[in-house]
Amino acid sequence: MKRNKRLVVAMLALSVALSACGNGNDKEDEATQNPSATPPSSAEAPDPFGKYEQLVEVRAANHSEQNWRYPEGDSFENNAWTRGYEEELGIKVKYEWTTPSGNYFNKMNIAIASNDLPDIFVVNSSQLRRLAEADQLADLTEAYEQFASPFTKSLMEGDGGLGLKAASFDGKLVGLPKLGSTIYGLPMVWLRTDWMENLGLEAPRTMQDLLVIAEAFTTGDPDRNGKNDTFGLPITKDLYGGIASLNGFFNGYHAYPQTWIKDDSGKVAYGSTMPEMRTALEELQKMFKQGQIDPEFGVKDTDKVVDDFVSGKFGMTFGHNWVPLNFIDMKKKSPEADWKASPLVSVDDQTALGSVGFPATEYTVVRKGFKNPEAVMKLLNFYQENRYGETKDETIYNPDDNNGDQTHVYTSALVMSDKANNVTIADLKNLAEAVSKEDKSILTDYIPEYQKMIDFKKTEDVTGWASTRQGGPEDSGFSILIKSHEGGAYVSTVFGGQTETMSSKWGTLEKLEKETFTKIILGYADITAFDEFVDKWNKLGGEQITDEINHDVSSQ
Repeated sequence: MKRNKRLVVAMLALSVALSACGNGNDKEDEATQNPSATPPSSAEAPDPFGKYEQLVEVRAANHSEQNWRYPEGDSFENNAWTRGYEEELGIKVKYEWTTPSGNYFNKMNIAIASNDLPDIFVVNSSQLRRLAEADQLADLTEAYEQFASPFTKSLMEGDGGLGLKAASFDGKLVGLPKLGSTIYGLPMVWLRTDWMENLGLEAPRTMQDLLVIAEAFTTGDPDRNGKNDTFGLPITKDLYGGIASLNGFFNGYHAYPQTWIKDDSGKVAYGSTMPEMRTALEELQKMFKQGQIDPEFGVKDTDKVVDDFVSGKFGMTFGHNWVPLNFIDMKKKSPEADWKASPLVSVDDQTALGSVGFPATEYTVVRKGFKNPEAVMKLLNFYQENRYGETKDETIYNPDDNNGDQTHVYTSALVMSDKANNVTIADLKNLAEAVSKEDKSILTDYIPEYQKMIDFKKTEDVTGWASTRQGGPEDSGFSILIKSHEGGAYVSTVFGGQTETMSSKWGTLEKLEKETFTKIILGYADITAFDEFVDKWNKLGGEQITDEINHDVSSQ
């Protein structure tokens, strides 16, 4: 790696040798017993990228998928990342086991129960809590302070510290959150602009405007085919998700389903049980009675609803920035069809805040007793620099295959974390500027998307159309993310873990929520069913879960 560009600053700190304590795990740390593989002495400043003099061997576990693709000769266990670890850091990663994501956490539960833990491994939030409470994890507090590079810290703390707080217990950092840019999950409004033009409609500024559009798309023959075959608002049977979702609709009423928010008293509450949800559900019930919602939505999954988009049944949807990528078949069938994104609209004079998720659901941890816990920080520094830093090299650590499709080499990194929202937004701004000026040198990410948009300018290829509607400079999904971030028009859930009661009760509570809300929308239940739902939700474990979350949040 090129050191002259890397954001590596010698961090002034008292360098304390990180000795390890036994945890009942009888495995020996053969490769970490030698003095040359320990942290620097107190006379030296820690080097976030320093190479060990003698090889440090790390036994690891992580999830992988059989359909992940690699350059010829490479694999999950042997690739640019594992070779880079060994050549540049002096860390050799040996996987004790890997398994597909669907089975990984079940197998990890078995490893935890038998106290057969690797040195560095990935856990979910409930496993993190379980291991922390059993004192089976290394304290990474000093390792983070001393060995995290400035660039790594800027990324890890870019979410306001939510992920690091969730990985801390009793004042100790026991895991590194695998952060994601939650802004990607921001809901927005997508409108079919050719229908809008046919009916002489303008982009909505309020929820009332949007309701007028929904009615017009239902009764105004927006496709001009002379048939009564369109609806105003698509919904899937799951109610929530990335397309044909109700999240954005509810947000317009200042309701936040499946989101833990702080109420007026400062206590954490579950958004789906708040009074604002009742108001929004009442409006949806009215829309259904007026024929604006497909009467079969309760049995249609996402694929079925996307088929309805292709056949021209809908001209509006609440969804994520990538919605147009689902409309390629529709565009091929109806070339005149076009879609543009709009920000969420509010039912009153208060800004509509889009609800986004928690920045981390997985964590990388180190078993207590491992002699070199700081190695996990060096691995993370290496990932952040080579994925997002000034010296990143996409041709090595994130290459395309011979067909221009991305391989999965980056998924092979043992310790990884995504960019925080502010870094992502900066990348999106650079993408918009690069496309506008047709100057690839401006890019800091999104190279494939950039090329597709440039090609669309020249050839109007349908793939480039979808990418342009997602990420172009104007009226695109990415442009809404930028505006919403700059205006603070989103709210994050304050809790992303799993409490003890959640592990046994949450499935039942989720089912109760979706069944009740569906019945209300369909008119099978009166709006008073919402009040009954809240009462039942609390009695079936919701109240206990809420108490547990408030305790967790207040103790972080």
